[in-house]
Amino acid sequence: MLPKVSIIVPTLDQRTFIEEALESVWSQNYSDIELIVVDGGSTDGTGAFLEANRSRIDMYICEPDSGTSEAINKGFKTSSGELLWVLNSDDRFASSNSISNLVNYLQDSDAGFVYGDLRIIDTNGNTIGVRRFGRLDPFNLLTDRRQLPWTGCLLRRQTLSRVGYFDEELKFSNDLDFFLRLACQTTIIHLQSITGELRIHKQSSTLSNIHASAYESIKVSKKFLDMQSNLFSREQLNEINAIIIYFQVSTQFHTGDAIGARNSIKCLMQADQKYYGVPKVWIYYLCSLFGNRILFILASTFRKLIRTRLFYLVNNSNFFMFTRR
Repeated sequence: MLPKVSIIVPTLDQRTFIEEALESVWSQNYSDIELIVVDGGSTDGTGAFLEANRSRIDMYICEPDSGTSEAINKGFKTSSGELLWVLNSDDRFASSNSISNLVNYLQDSDAGFVYGDLRIIDTNGNTIGVRRFGRLDPFNLLTDRRQLPWTGCLLRRQTLSRVGYFDEELKFSNDLDFFLRLACQTTIIHLQSITGELRIHKQSSTLSNIHASAYESIKVSKKFLDMQSNLFSREQLNEINAIIIYFQVSTQFHTGDAIGARNSIKCLMQADQKYYGVPKVWIYYLCSLFGNRILFILASTFRKLIRTRLFYLVNNSNFFMFTRR
């Protein structure tokens, strides 16, 4: 008998996208799915849509919450499936057999978590790129911000019991924190096919709160290092610490802090000389010479590129970063 799969959909004012998200659940060819929607109190018509489709939703929770983490935790706590995960209300499953493929792959192993690759889509659902993932371990999570799968994954309930719930004090980097704990607690396997679709749009929480999300991510990374430094060699620790500085440079670029970016670049070069050969660092440095206002305009233009096909062709290569191995 196949295990029940609980899909939790947290949402808040996502009427534009939630219908597509739920249709991707309703179209799955897997027979035993429990759909739980947790609405933090939408005022844009999301609630009316959910009420109109109440018969197709196994559990509908509509009440204020402190953010995505609390909404996800509510879903986890009220779910009854042996397997479970989260579908953001602006994302979609990639195909009608996404869940069945994930279940089959997980059931054939003793792993606690399975993840697939992601198709990146724009506001209208058009493909703008593909994100292929490597091994999901603490070192990769801390040194490559692209290594964060989200939709198109499945988690065993007993694994959640060991890992714990999402940290409700975190607003933007709850996924990084959860995946770091997950990578320390269970065997993780990668289904090397596209199972989910991640939507990039200007209203998404990370893009619209770059400063806060970036510094929260840095905080999570440093906290994990303080608690789990024994997992890494001295060389790995040096590389992780340099990447944290690099991420701070990127953050200061995006927030228009020209002086801060230049100072952080100097610290970065001192921490790891190989960054002298990273083109993106020099792009950040040259842009910072124009001052805060111009830097902010350039960063805003760059963020528009994030939602294009060209960006993902470049970003999935190592040219603008570096090759670690």
